[in-house]
Amino acid sequence: MRPCGPAHVVAICSQRKKILKKKSKSQN
Repeated sequence: MRPCGPAHVVAICSQRKKILKKKSKSQN
């Protein structure tokens, strides 16, 4: 799937941020 506009990129970034938060919480 190719990014279709900034909205698509923002969605991916938000998902990555959520995953990073979950990983950081599990480590702590």
